Amino acid sequence: MQNLNELIIRVFSEKYPDFSFQSLSVFAHSIDNYKYVIDKACEIYLKKNVPIVINGARKISGYVGVNEYKRLLQKNGVKKTDIIIAKPIDENMLHTRNESIAYIQTINQLQFLNNLIVSVPFHQIRAFMTMVTIVKELKVNIKLYNCPVINFDWNKTVTHSQDILRKVARELIYDELERIKKYQMKGDLASTEDVLNYLNTRDL
Repeated sequence: MQNLNELIIRVFSEKYPDFSFQSLSVFAHSIDNYKYVIDKACEIYLKKNVPIVINGARKISGYVGVNEYKRLLQKNGVKKTDIIIAKPIDENMLHTRNESIAYIQTINQLQFLNNLIVSVPFHQIRAFMTMVTIVKELKVNIKLYNCPVINFDWNKTVTHSQDILRKVARELIYDELERIKKYQMKGDLASTEDVLNYLNTRDL
């Protein structure tokens, strides 16, 4: 638990390097949460002009769908040519692991060496851990950084997890921590120690 506490604090207080970021991955979210991540992605884009990678899935598993993400990104000033579509791993199911595989494969194919990760705050830790897991599994050299949504309404009731869970947002923190333990026990998620080691050596 101590290691997870360290990881949480570090994920939410990243020190960004001096180089320009080459890509930004925006995780798929439900109708209740997606505007938060789109707003954050657009904020970064307008400052740094970094290409944005989104999931190419249709409306499934609670995701509002690629067309809505593209529409809102472009409405908020992102050029169509700066939106990169990650091909879904599974056309019928969307979850953090297969979404992370799609992002890492896409980023690697485009030979991007670094990537910012944007998700809602209760999901950011597991999103980052899963992306690191896939980088290790695929043995690719991609530096991952966190850029979570900060301005977030924790008292709002939202839908999450393939549209299965509907709770007050702050309660989802505990669901996510349980998922981390569950997926680590299954072997689907890197250990907290491995993710911390990735952070410790990433910028050396």
